[in-house]
Amino acid sequence: MYNIPSITKEFSMRHFLRAILLSCFFLLSNVCVGMSVRDLHNGDLEVYGVYGSITVSDELLQRIIRSPEFTRLQGVHQYGAWNYVIGPSSYTRWHHSLGVFYLTVAYGGTYLEQIAALLHDVSHTVFSHAGGWIYHNDYMSADKHQDDIHLWFLSHSGIARLLAEYGISMYDVHHKCGSFFVLEQPLPDICADRLDYNLQGAYLDGMLSSDDIMRILQGLHHENGQWYFDDITLAREFAQLSLFMTRNIWGGPVNGILNYMLGKMLRRGLDIGILTSDDIHFSEDVSVWNILNASDDSEIMRDMFMLRRYQALFFFDDLAYDMWVQAKFRGINPLVNTAETVSRLSTCDPEFARLYDEVKQDVTYGWPIRCLIK
Repeated sequence: MYNIPSITKEFSMRHFLRAILLSCFFLLSNVCVGMSVRDLHNGDLEVYGVYGSITVSDELLQRIIRSPEFTRLQGVHQYGAWNYVIGPSSYTRWHHSLGVFYLTVAYGGTYLEQIAALLHDVSHTVFSHAGGWIYHNDYMSADKHQDDIHLWFLSHSGIARLLAEYGISMYDVHHKCGSFFVLEQPLPDICADRLDYNLQGAYLDGMLSSDDIMRILQGLHHENGQWYFDDITLAREFAQLSLFMTRNIWGGPVNGILNYMLGKMLRRGLDIGILTSDDIHFSEDVSVWNILNASDDSEIMRDMFMLRRYQALFFFDDLAYDMWVQAKFRGINPLVNTAETVSRLSTCDPEFARLYDEVKQDVTYGWPIRCLIK
């Protein structure tokens, strides 16, 4: 279903241009609507979208959804700079968090787990993972910055106080506490978080239909802390999707370049005083983008020029590279419950095992990139 051609360590210019074209196509072909929420006449909320709809009657869950901290996520785009450089994207951290909440409820997550699902991304900086590059110089640390500061964010916003009104500690609903098995699982397993950014992300990018998503979810189960498919064909379809998204969207060279360059601009904005830490952690993308775009600082102006013209200025060059772009490998190798046993898809499907290893090697090895402007 997803054409993932072989890419070796000798990553060619043809493949680099293909990644750029795919990036543009998926975001510009966006015609679908993401998960959303609306008020019902009886005072309840309805969370609805591609997965279906659920009614939220619980007062605390409603207050979290209506809180300014959660509402802010409408202005934090899932793919960071893509929305301003490549084309408009309707997938925000708000849509994602509602999707993760829906799936957590649908697959039997506990009450505290449902709260954690809503809150798991509230600590993202502006521009999502690009913000992590302000404070870190390696992709793994930048990628998990929002998790590292999650408790700090809850305590410095109104969320910790809101939880305390209901006798709940922010530690009780930390998504990384290790006891929320619907919401969080280590790679290469499925979890509600990982499930949504693959399914809703692909749906909003026009790669999956709502019928495709329903088929996948009908074959997916969670029991005794374990996610598994009951159909190897569905497992393969979803797993190949995760490899495609990893290689061509969040794990590809274009995303790496954009995140690095934008993170560099944000750091410069802090250094010269046109941005504050509150802008980074509590504001929305568009406000900060407008500040950067209006800056007359020569370094920011140069980097903005490079960011907007990345297709013409950045090239693969393994001999004279200026940056080495790497990304976290987010490929999924799901469990499949066959008549004989529960096992990894890779053990049942040698071709998938080969593809999984190939994409993992590509993403973790990375791409040496040269820029025409120094």
